[in-house]
Formats: sequence, structure tokens, C-alpha cells
Amino acid sequence: MSRKPVFPMYVDLSEKKVVVIGGEGVAADRAAVLLAYAGEVKVIAPRAEKRILDHDREGRLTYLPRAYQREDIFGADLVVAASGDLQTDLDAAAACKCLGIIVNIAGAEEKGDFYFS
Repeated sequence: MSRKPVFPMYVDLSEKKVVVIGGEGVAADRAAVLLAYAGEVKVIAPRAEKRILDHDREGRLTYLPRAYQREDIFGADLVVAASGDLQTDLDAAAACKCLGIIVNIAGAEEKGDFYFS
């Protein structure tokens, strides 16, 4: 399979709502980076690393300690699906596609809309 061509682009997220599905590993890394750019970051996961909990306590992001539900992405401008469960991430991506929300899928970037470095 050939790789899709990608266009490098800078995006202003300062007034955007970002949802991160997952609270550990890659998800925590991406949430931490997004804090510097996004207007609102929401992390949804049954478990989260200490730094996510600390950011939540400090009011820098919102952490919902439960499994992802499709309603969680309503109103989001950008979603990072990095739960550690590919089926959950693909389900979230399919919902994003239907709603016109751009999505990054950790571990399966080629199935999403953008890459995250």
C-alpha cells in the first residue's frame, strides 16, 4: 500500500476543544503537548498517569475517569485516539469522520487525518 501524501500545516488551536482518548503513554504525551496550544483539553480514560491527574487538579485540562463514549467527541474540534486499544481508537475515528472532526489515531496514523510528532 502506498503512503498518502501529507501537507505540512500549522494550525491555531488556541480557541479549539481537543479530546484525548487515553490517559497513559502516548495519550499522556500528546495531551501534555496540546496543553501549550489548545484552548481546552479533555482527557477520557479509565486510568491516567500522574501528570494528567496533576494537570486536572491544576485546572489545565479536564480528566474524565471512565471509558470513552461516542458522545464524548460531540463539539470537539480535534480528537487524539490513543487509548491503547485499536478497536476503541478506530471506533472513535469512525465517529469523528461522520461528524467532520479531524482525528489522529496513535499507532495507525495512516487511518487518521493528521500525524502527530
